[in-house]
Amino acid sequence: MNIKELISKRKSVRTFDGRTIPEETLKTLEEYASTLDNPFGIKTTIKFLSKEEHDLFSPVILGEHLYVAIKVKNIPNAIVAAGYEFEKLCLKALSFNLGSVILAGSLNRQAFSKAMEVKQDEVMPVASPLGYPAKVRSIREKMMRMAIHANSRLPLSEICFEGDFFTPLKEDHPLKEAFEAIRLAPSAANKQPWRMLVKDNVVHFYEKRNFGKPEEDIQQFDIGIALAHFLLSLEEEKKDYSFVINNPNIQTPGDEIYICSVVL
Repeated sequence: MNIKELISKRKSVRTFDGRTIPEETLKTLEEYASTLDNPFGIKTTIKFLSKEEHDLFSPVILGEHLYVAIKVKNIPNAIVAAGYEFEKLCLKALSFNLGSVILAGSLNRQAFSKAMEVKQDEVMPVASPLGYPAKVRSIREKMMRMAIHANSRLPLSEICFEGDFFTPLKEDHPLKEAFEAIRLAPSAANKQPWRMLVKDNVVHFYEKRNFGKPEEDIQQFDIGIALAHFLLSLEEEKKDYSFVINNPNIQTPGDEIYICSVVL
C-alpha cells in the first residue's frame, strides 16, 4: 500500500477488538519509531506502553491493551515536530492494519506522564492506543464522530491559496494531490487548522487558531500531521524540496500564525 492509499485509509479508531499485537509487529514499530526524525531537528522520545502495567486509561477508548506516547522538550516548534513524527508512526502502524487515534485531553494524564517520565522542561502533547479495530464501533464512538462531523473536510479552496490569501489554489495546480493528502488528515475536534499559501515555488504553512487555549496549542500538533502528509506525498512523487523557517510576512485574512515553509 502506497502512502496516498494509507492516508486515504487513515481513520481515527476508538473501539478495538482486544487482540494482542504480535511481538514481531511491535518490534518492527519500535525499531521504526527509533529512526524517526523531523525537519525541525528537534529530538523527541516515543514509548510503547502497556495499559495494564502502567494503569493507563481513556474514557473514550474500548478494547485496547497498548498505547504509544511522545514527549519533547518544551521549546518553539516542538509540538509541530512531535506531530510530524507521531503521524508517520501512525501511518506505519496502519500498514499493519493497526488503528490509532490522537488523544490529548481524554486520558489520565498523570499516569501517562509518569509512564513517560516527563521532566519539568518537557511536554507530552498526545498519546494513542494501538490495536486492531473492532468490526463495530461503540455507541460512544459513533456519537463522538457525529458530533465533530468526523467524515467532513473543508474544500481545498478554503485551506490552500496561491499568491495571496484571497486567491484559492487553481483546480489544476501540480501540487493538488499533495494538498489533498493534507485535507484528509485528522485534527483535534476536526477543526482542520492548516492553511497553505503557494508563492514563488514556496509553500508557506500557517496555523489558523480556532480551538483550545494558546498555552495548550494542540493545533500545533495538527500542523505537524499536515506537514508529514505533505512531505510524504512529495517524496512518493519524487519531487525535490527543502525545508526552511523564514516568515515571508504576507498579509493574512485573520490571525493566522506562520509555522514554516517548503521550497520546491
